[in-house]
Amino acid sequence: MDFDVFIPCAPKDENKLPYVIDSIRQNVSYGSGTIHVSSPSGTVLPCPGVAFYKDEDVLPFGRSGWACEQAWNYQQCLKLFQEVTSYLYLVVDCDTIFNRPVEFFENGKMVWHTSKRKFNKPYFDFQMQMIGIGNVLGKSAIANMGFYDRNLVRAMLADNGYATKDDFIRKAQSLTSRACYMCEQDLYASYCHAKHPGHYIFRNIVSPADIGKAQRDPGKIMWTKEEIENNIKSMKKKNYAAFSLHSWFQDV
Repeated sequence: MDFDVFIPCAPKDENKLPYVIDSIRQNVSYGSGTIHVSSPSGTVLPCPGVAFYKDEDVLPFGRSGWACEQAWNYQQCLKLFQEVTSYLYLVVDCDTIFNRPVEFFENGKMVWHTSKRKFNKPYFDFQMQMIGIGNVLGKSAIANMGFYDRNLVRAMLADNGYATKDDFIRKAQSLTSRACYMCEQDLYASYCHAKHPGHYIFRNIVSPADIGKAQRDPGKIMWTKEEIENNIKSMKKKNYAAFSLHSWFQDV
């Protein structure tokens, strides 16, 4: 089936974007779908066949309402609530590179890929208060990508009394602290598993341990072109399906 791809791109990840797009085109069968990129500034680089947007045009809801990790929380809502793509859309973090072909349909069902990330209690404390569902998968659903059905995103809001996405965001902002915060991948996957069993097939994706650099400047590019290309070259010799070159922004 056809689906679109949505990539939220922060300034710190702009130089990774061409490699992310290239890996998607080589390894993801999204049919006649389109790749969409959203960033604070709009157009990041000339790239034929890719649609570019400014974040504020996609989700006109300010970043300043969160008590911490403002850019990260805003970006998570951008992933959940954007409507520039078709109703089926794959979100790929702009530091994640596909190393091998990865399928997102199996026997007519959508596939949600998970990794070996550890259970993180603040995520599930948050979603229990937001949607009344805890860690029903028994593990994390994070894989730095997520395959969404907008119909189920809307159902998740309606089932929990949120008339609009703005209502959801305001409630999320009121709950967010250093001990209770959102992970949109865990939240959505947990809801689907609990309320729409069988809609997704959950599969573990083969990926390495996290690779990353911490930073305090949200606009600083931490990974050089040479480092990115050397990692891509090295990973090609391994059996990983995807890997991420993180730039972990710390706002304290």
